[in-house]
Amino acid sequence: MTQLLKTFSMIFAALMVVGCNQPRGPIEPNAVAFGNSRQIYADSYKLKEQTNIDEPPRMTKDQFGLLHIMVPVRSTIDRPFTLQYRVTFFDRDHQVASQQNWSDLAMNPNTPERIETASSGPAEDFEVDLRLPPGFSD
Repeated sequence: MTQLLKTFSMIFAALMVVGCNQPRGPIEPNAVAFGNSRQIYADSYKLKEQTNIDEPPRMTKDQFGLLHIMVPVRSTIDRPFTLQYRVTFFDRDHQVASQQNWSDLAMNPNTPERIETASSGPAEDFEVDLRLPPGFSD
């Protein structure tokens, strides 16, 4: 009986180690009208619940190859807060072409806002990272 208990204990411990080492997937914000966008990522489930993406991001390219983007984002809570975002632009080989510094966006209660920016050089695609400012609390 003790040998059986040892065997189950070792199997349970091995399963716990395997389960703890699984990488978590990215957190995608809520997106009502069109499903999740694989270009926008939130840094926490708290932020995912406080924001919503109501429309797909829009991209246009100018004559110089600069990529202009507009990402609509809406607060889903009843108080103002600051959202921080960072945009990374990629070339045609999906290598980082440029990455912008974190920027602040004032979010008003239950109100649509938008992130608008452009790449600093030629780009083909982008990702937007969203976070609450460091030290932010309810």
